[in-house]
This record gives sequence, structure tokens and C-alpha cells, in this order.
Amino acid sequence: MDARIAAHWADALDSGVFTQGTGRLKYSHDGTVFHCAWGVLCELAVQDRVIPPAVYIDAWECFEFDHSSVQPPKSVLDWAAVDYDEFGVPEGPVLSELVDLNDRDRRTFAELASVIRDRFVTAGTG
Repeated sequence: MDARIAAHWADALDSGVFTQGTGRLKYSHDGTVFHCAWGVLCELAVQDRVIPPAVYIDAWECFEFDHSSVQPPKSVLDWAAVDYDEFGVPEGPVLSELVDLNDRDRRTFAELASVIRDRFVTAGTG
């Protein structure tokens, strides 16, 4: 993963701007908008004009980034230098582990930011 983007992602997770959610990149419930950790990365890709803003799908009460609502689209993974083929491998690298840490283990954004910094910013590798 690109170390610069990883650092920006970790900072965004720590910022307090995003409300943590699970199961979808971005969704709305009772007037609150939630993001999973990967949804935050998608928002950064929007800010960098890699992809257009998310589109709200009323029937599902969720948003799609570049036609994807459950996992980051390939366009975002390419921008962040994430190997798309390894992303969904359950026993794969820390990038796929982040899904479990966010969704299954309910780790906080601060904890996820620490993992990202340790693996991709400090180490400078992907």
C-alpha cells in the first residue's frame, strides 16, 4: 500500500469526522451516516478526484462508491496501491484483516489507524 495514502487514511480514521459502521462502505440509519474503515478510504479517493462522490441507494439505505457498496472498488484499490487479487483472501494480508477487525471484531477506528500506521507508514511497505 502507498505509505502516503496509508498515513492520510490513518489520520482520517483518527479525525473524529467519520462515524464507524460495519457491513457496508457507507450507509445511513436514522439520519446518521456511517462508514466502515474502507469507506473512509473511499472518501479520500473522492477528495483526490479518483472517483466521483458516493451515490445514495434509497432502497438499501446505503451508498455506492464507483458502483460498489460492500468492498472498495478496484479504482480505489489501484489508487492506494492495494493488490486487488489479495484483498478478499480471508487468510490474506493485513488489508483483508482490516475488514474483520472493523466488522467482526468491532475494533475502533483509532485501533485500525494504529494497525495501518504500523504496517504501511512506519514500515513503508504494502
